[in-house]
Amino acid sequence: KDFDSKFSAALLDSTPEVTWTPGLRRQFQLEVERAKVLLSSQDFTVVTLPTGSTVRFTREMFDAVTRPIVERLRRPIEQCLAEARGAPTDVDHVLLVGGTCRIPAVRTLVHELVGKAPSAGLNPMTAVAEGAAVPGLTAGAGAVVADGESVAAGALSVTVMLAVASGRAPTDSTCMPDPADATAPAPAADMTH
Repeated sequence: KDFDSKFSAALLDSTPEVTWTPGLRRQFQLEVERAKVLLSSQDFTVVTLPTGSTVRFTREMFDAVTRPIVERLRRPIEQCLAEARGAPTDVDHVLLVGGTCRIPAVRTLVHELVGKAPSAGLNPMTAVAEGAAVPGLTAGAGAVVADGESVAAGALSVTVMLAVASGRAPTDSTCMPDPADATAPAPAADMTH
């Protein structure tokens, strides 16, 4: 939702005030989602605004608008590597799950932090359901699972997977939310982009 909100705001920034109807709002949300997905695999797309006009939006523009969201992944991944007393070189494989990991900037940041490109042969939308992370762990390989949409859930996954993969438990639980803590962020219900 964070990516959609930032992207929507950027698209509407130069648009005159819109009188929203439920149908128009839903149509625009679908247009934003379509454009976001297209920008994960191409350099630009044309977006139809609620006013009926169109705007050309590039991946570079999308990356600039969403960079603060992508950067929120940095600290939890670095912290979890530290808690697992691991270094990026200890990670053998990087598995990304959830639609957000299709965003090139997310994949690039994870690659930069871990020093390995995320596995390309997995469908991030079905990886968890297919148990894609389990074979990497049972083979003794280090794995990082991150979901840019839900940084807290991604941090939890990173900690658990690095600890299990390395055979070392984290020294504290600063990035593992206490399930009894009502203030702890919950995983995102919508795991699409």
